[in-house]
Amino acid sequence: MTDQYPDRPWPATTRRSPAPAPRPQRPFHPVMARHRPARHRPLLPLGAILGIMMALVLAGSGVLNQVASAATDLLGSQTGTATVAAQDAGTATDLSVEEVADAASAAVVTVTTFGDATSQTGIPGFGQAPEGTATEQPLGTGSGFVWDADGHVITNAHVVSGGESFQVTFLDGTTVDATLVGSDVYADVAVLRVELEAGQSLPAVATIGTSADVAAGEGVVAIGSPFGELTNTVSQGIVGANGRSLPAAAGVYDLTDLIQHDAPIYSGNSGGPLLDLSGEVIGINVATLQDTQTGQTSGIGFALSIDSVRGVIDQLIADGSVDRPYLGIQSQVTESGAQGVVEVEANGPSDGTLQAGDLITGIGGTAIGFETPFLNELFAYSPGDTVDLTIQRDGEEQTVSVTLGERPVESAA
Repeated sequence: MTDQYPDRPWPATTRRSPAPAPRPQRPFHPVMARHRPARHRPLLPLGAILGIMMALVLAGSGVLNQVASAATDLLGSQTGTATVAAQDAGTATDLSVEEVADAASAAVVTVTTFGDATSQTGIPGFGQAPEGTATEQPLGTGSGFVWDADGHVITNAHVVSGGESFQVTFLDGTTVDATLVGSDVYADVAVLRVELEAGQSLPAVATIGTSADVAAGEGVVAIGSPFGELTNTVSQGIVGANGRSLPAAAGVYDLTDLIQHDAPIYSGNSGGPLLDLSGEVIGINVATLQDTQTGQTSGIGFALSIDSVRGVIDQLIADGSVDRPYLGIQSQVTESGAQGVVEVEANGPSDGTLQAGDLITGIGGTAIGFETPFLNELFAYSPGDTVDLTIQRDGEEQTVSVTLGERPVESAA
């Protein structure tokens, strides 16, 4: 979304009093922090919050060591692909945390993202490479897990953002190259595929569960690579709530259906699995809250519920992208959370229907506001659908219909 435009016909982006209770905010495109060789690693805040004390921090690591590029023969010595064991849901009792870790850790990986140093100008934390050089530099690390026997690895989109190449490191330290199959910044999900050499095989494949029955008070286990160095770290906690929403861009888009939990996660845990006590993946760790004054985490973490992103993962594997609808406008959030149209794309879906200065107050009969963000309501539709928009134009309310297009990469609305 565009931040500022001159001569706008609606009030600036502020909330009327009384405002809704402040909620954490995380940007769509978090910046992976630079490589730091020092041993003592401070937490790196990568997000912000709509409040005074807390900040929402994406759990992608800003600190990492170089990961060896050559795969060892350890992976090749594996004789088959193991599936992470899980108890039969109908008869089993909960596993201990140790048993969950033993069962699941082999399918958890560390993801390292590399970029061409000469292409990173403008990214905070990086200087421009000397003229004439083109060296591949580590941008950051996160976590992930093996999704299937075809070698697909799931992580967060912000972990791979800006990357030119990727490596995946398994529990035994073996590192292999990976290719990016696709990513979706709105779901914050990315799919990599590991590149195995002849004779190599996957050490394990995660068992994917369901988040439909996750309840507050239920025990959970997180596995990941805090700070990019402490690989396959195991932590335990309980579910605080299910179905949480967090603003990814205030008034524009929310991450929804999140699992709130208190299993400790830090920078570097992004993309790692959240498991139930049967050893099944029920979520993908994505963010934690941080105290902006002390720099310490609050003990509250969030994971994308696996049921909410399963369809996105399937589509990324099949097509490399996610089909999302597109109005073909530039817009800005107003004080009410409605969308002020700033510019209409020539020959786009809304050309001839919407115009600069229109205020979009509803989509398909649902009012647009901070609690019902614009893109969340728009994404309930598919490209090709015709949707009714409620707008204010010249002080009068009217309803117009737009046939949605398919969203180009990196488009606003």
